Amino acid sequence: MVSPEIIAVREKTLAAHLEGESRKDVDAVLATFSGVPRYELMSVDKVIDGRDEVRKFLQLFFDSMGPNEHIGEAFYHSPSATAVEVLTVFPHGFDGNQTGQVIKVRSVGVFTFDGEKMLAEKLYADVTPLVPFMPWLTDA
Repeated sequence: MVSPEIIAVREKTLAAHLEGESRKDVDAVLATFSGVPRYELMSVDKVIDGRDEVRKFLQLFFDSMGPNEHIGEAFYHSPSATAVEVLTVFPHGFDGNQTGQVIKVRSVGVFTFDGEKMLAEKLYADVTPLVPFMPWLTDA
């Protein structure tokens, strides 16, 4: 069981993480990790590990997309992780150039924790529709 105090801290951290992603603020997102940050993109079997690599990934990711908002819709807590159902809304298409074409992408992020310290994000999303905009997603 996870205490209400730990849940509150985790959800505050996750809100800051999602807000940083929405603002495309690499430093804000990095600040939500404790220790060595790590992303695992499960649908393309890609792991990004370490502060420099995660920084590079985030900057490339943010530069590839237009304005967006990441909305945490539901949170599920376990002793070692919090799963978050996320709705990402691109109000002008993925790359921001399709005015009036709203794109919505649903995903689940499984954020691993050591108590209240966030260690990593495992992203479960079908990113294949995004590959034309970000071909580097499938690079080894």
